[in-house]
Order: sequence, then C-alpha cells, then structure tokens
Amino acid sequence: MARMNRNPLEAMGFDAEKEREALGIEPTGGKRGRPPKTDLVRTNGVQAGLPEDWTRATFIVKVEQLEKLKDYAYTERLTLKEALEAALDAFLKDKTDLLPHK
Repeated sequence: MARMNRNPLEAMGFDAEKEREALGIEPTGGKRGRPPKTDLVRTNGVQAGLPEDWTRATFIVKVEQLEKLKDYAYTERLTLKEALEAALDAFLKDKTDLLPHK
C-alpha cells in the first residue's frame, strides 16, 4: 500500500521550498527554539536550571503573611521572588554582625 501524504498542501502540488525561493526567503539552517542557557548550574535537582548563586527552598508560612507579601509585590510591581528577597535583605541588614561568616 502506498504511503499516504499527510500534508494536504503537498497533495495539491504545493512546494514550500519553491515558494520560499520565489519570495526571496533565505533558509536559516539553524535549530528552532530558544537557545540553551550555558551559565546555569546543573549539579543537583535543587539547583537545576538556576544561576550559580541561587538555590531552591521550601518554607511553611502563615497565610496572612503570604497574602501581605503578595499584596506588597503586586503594589510595587515586583515578582514574589523579588519581594521576598527585599524583605529578607531588609531584615538581615543589621544582623550581619551576628551571623557567622563563611
């Protein structure tokens, strides 16, 4: 049994290569899609896909505190990650003398 043509345009005699040539479109020849990020750490599952100085962590927080953080982020047009980073930076600002340094 003959292989059925899956592209109806080709069955009607349409040739994509000839159309591109007629329109003056040069073939790109490269891969499609987003280029891979090379500066990401992929040593373990926690850091997979993150820059070198970032990690993932899971916390349990009170619903009220999370809602306040989300409201702050929305009001300031920040992401939740940026709002949490700002809150932690502000909290830890005067406490760096007490923390052990690596």
